[in-house]
Amino acid sequence: MKRSRQFKEGDKVFAKIKGYPAWPAVVLGKSGKKFNVQFYGTGETGNIKPEDICYYLKNKEQMTKGSKKKEFKDAIDQIEKAIAVDGTDGDDSPSDEQSPAPKRKRTNSEKSSDSAKVSRNSESEGESNMSESTADGPTEPKVENDTEKEDNETMDDADVNNPPTDEDLPFLPNVKIVSELNLKNWIIYADAVKENPELYKSRPVDQRCYFQNQVFPVLLPSGKYAGLKLHKTWPLHFENEYDCAMYDNDTASRVLLLKESVITGEVTMESDPESFLEDFDLTETEIRRDAEMKLINNKYKRVERLRSESTLVELDAKIKNCLGLNKADPKKALEFLDQMLEINMDEIMLKKHSHVVEMIRRLRKYIGNVDEWNLSPEELDVFNTDAQKLRTKADEIYKKFKSVVKLPAGSINFWDGFNDVVRKFREDCIHLNNREVFVLCAEPYSRQAIIDRLEQEEELQEADIHRPVEADTDKVGES
Repeated sequence: MKRSRQFKEGDKVFAKIKGYPAWPAVVLGKSGKKFNVQFYGTGETGNIKPEDICYYLKNKEQMTKGSKKKEFKDAIDQIEKAIAVDGTDGDDSPSDEQSPAPKRKRTNSEKSSDSAKVSRNSESEGESNMSESTADGPTEPKVENDTEKEDNETMDDADVNNPPTDEDLPFLPNVKIVSELNLKNWIIYADAVKENPELYKSRPVDQRCYFQNQVFPVLLPSGKYAGLKLHKTWPLHFENEYDCAMYDNDTASRVLLLKESVITGEVTMESDPESFLEDFDLTETEIRRDAEMKLINNKYKRVERLRSESTLVELDAKIKNCLGLNKADPKKALEFLDQMLEINMDEIMLKKHSHVVEMIRRLRKYIGNVDEWNLSPEELDVFNTDAQKLRTKADEIYKKFKSVVKLPAGSINFWDGFNDVVRKFREDCIHLNNREVFVLCAEPYSRQAIIDRLEQEEELQEADIHRPVEADTDKVGES
């Protein structure tokens, strides 16, 4: 797929990540030059280049050929049902304009399996699918160099010269790995919830990614890894966030305690088979890589979001500078408004920077300071035309604000309701310092916000460990 494509939210597509075949997905939105997608079957998300995405229906026959994995078929069933509901996959281009779909690349293991006629179907099929543990990573798909010509069939010719990469993870679409750091953070979050039980009992359950086969890797005395199951019952149901946090706390505590018993040999797969996931055969390298990819992806998403927030504030200042009392440049301001409209904004951004909403609200009635500018009739006509375009664009952005912000019940109008929301938000931020508010990406008391703060504190501690020791100049001066 050489041509850059544009996709819309809700489009049903095939999306590809390095080392894995294209997988059914739905487009969630645009993130910079990439598109954020969610993969069917796994629920994972990823930021994918447009050249690594193609519409589902036109490429279905080619992309579904050869895969026998149940998980891939489940993903196909899900996207087919979604398309049946919507009536389309979102592709409105003529059929003859469709550029070639990404070519499926055979792995070395598949070729050796063919030549040696060895019955390794399960392994070959495992490598012919995309690992969901890396599906949400920010790593761009690259192509591994190979001496055989057929392996140089790629999604993008520019990728051919990329150096070889490490062997890809085996495909475990129905297994989600949870790290020890995750479990410890669950416990710390639960401790925070216990300090304010009434608040969290009144809150709906925060978004989480629970999976039936969610496991914690543990090293057996034999030197191999096994997967400890997190969930004893399924499906899960909670009345409120407090109940959910307490479940996480009990689960994490139980699994960490069980880990110690497994390491010492007190508990084995034979003595307690219900606690272990069958057919868990990841190596330490693969487990570490999975954790690293998730960490990188989390940081990437957080940085990208904060970058969008920074751009929003920067554009606000630029627009104001273009529309001063002494002079105005409405054409330039319109360019900045176009850029603002494209930002992937959320409610937290607008709450933190309510002045942006106020500026756009006022701009919907902008007429300039024409009485003081002594414009000629021709200049006045041009300005009035541009001012009308500004008002129209500002109204479009204001409507986007309305779609982003959830107002409390009983709000008479958006502006008054938004001010109530901002007032409540600032009250909830009283316990945070300026730095914590600056990097805030979720509601202050939410699970995500507390987990984010824990991770950021760990990053700062890590930075302190590696920071070089500097001479204490104050003490030197005193001596």
